Amino acid sequence: MSVATAQKYRGFCAKCLDFHAHFLHPEVFAAGHPHSVSSCFGRHQVPVDAPLLRRFFEPELQIVDMDAHGIDMQVLTSADVIQSRTLLSTGEEARLAAVVNDECVRWVDAFPTRFIGSAVLPLGDMALALSELERAITLGLRIVELPSNYRGAYLGDPRFSDLWSALHARDIVAFIHPEG
Repeated sequence: MSVATAQKYRGFCAKCLDFHAHFLHPEVFAAGHPHSVSSCFGRHQVPVDAPLLRRFFEPELQIVDMDAHGIDMQVLTSADVIQSRTLLSTGEEARLAAVVNDECVRWVDAFPTRFIGSAVLPLGDMALALSELERAITLGLRIVELPSNYRGAYLGDPRFSDLWSALHARDIVAFIHPEG
């Protein structure tokens, strides 16, 4: 959509919220990109310093883009299709999920009137996922970004029942995003 078109549509809403805006973390990108569908599982990797990725690492550049398109606020979602953690070891997946969540909170804390955060969870171990969910809630995150499946297991699989119960009990929004 062109900037002129975006500005034209502003007449239809008092505030414009983009519910699906990606961000990246350099360490998580470096660890996960070789294992992601976006790199053809390592065959076509994009360097962490590629100019086209800069706005995913720098909230100030994201805000410039938002302003140009008439967007008041964005819900930040980890670009997991680019920095996938699901093929890493369970412990590394959990550690990097926490890094992603901390980065999201950093963006929100720096620009609270522009960004709303969402958390990611290490779904390889449900105890670790529930622990990170609790930590994310204490950080102020009230949205969880989930893949449509985890290593081939659909999110309706019984192994995810405790997660769905926890999300429901805490009134957490689940945003399901395919991860390739």
